[in-house]
Amino acid sequence: MVDDDLSIVNSISNLLSSHGMNIIAFNSSNEFLEHEKDEHVTAHCLLLDIRMPEITGLQLHEILLEKSDPIPVIFITGHGDIRMAVNAIQKGAFEFITKPFQTDELIDVIDRALKQDAKRRQKEAKLEKFIKGFQTLTKREKSLLELILDGKLNKQIAYDLSISEDTVKVHRHNLMKKLEEKSWSKIAVAYEVLKRRKWPYTGS
Repeated sequence: MVDDDLSIVNSISNLLSSHGMNIIAFNSSNEFLEHEKDEHVTAHCLLLDIRMPEITGLQLHEILLEKSDPIPVIFITGHGDIRMAVNAIQKGAFEFITKPFQTDELIDVIDRALKQDAKRRQKEAKLEKFIKGFQTLTKREKSLLELILDGKLNKQIAYDLSISEDTVKVHRHNLMKKLEEKSWSKIAVAYEVLKRRKWPYTGS
């Protein structure tokens, strides 16, 4: 949480602690930026006040966007700041709540943000596992993988690579084992993500 109003910080900290949530509070954007984040948490989100001295909440959000930081941002706003908060959401912020806010409203928004971040982390973890497996593939296996994902039959792949169909079947089995995945559709999705990210040796 980043807010220069100590009373708000204390109030929200006590509330979230009573709901079993861990909270780290910062009095300024600079303090937050200087803090080394723990990437091993299950999920996190950022409660951010819009109006603060030096670096405002909106400016901090822009900095996070420039860094491609995926942390869900929840703006805490006064009624006069709603238009600014809506603009921030259009740029990627998760949500905004207005002061004074209801306890249930705040908990619900935070819960949704944490679930979204946890889901993103799970996807990233699966992709990292896929990448590690992909890095172990031989040049022949990568060529075969592309042919499989192009929808070619075993006999077509065998002809293209000048190998037997039985060898293709063995390669298919080994590919799934190395990529630690039992579904070709999921392998296809992960492979397309790598191509969009311009990952080397994906044929992109």
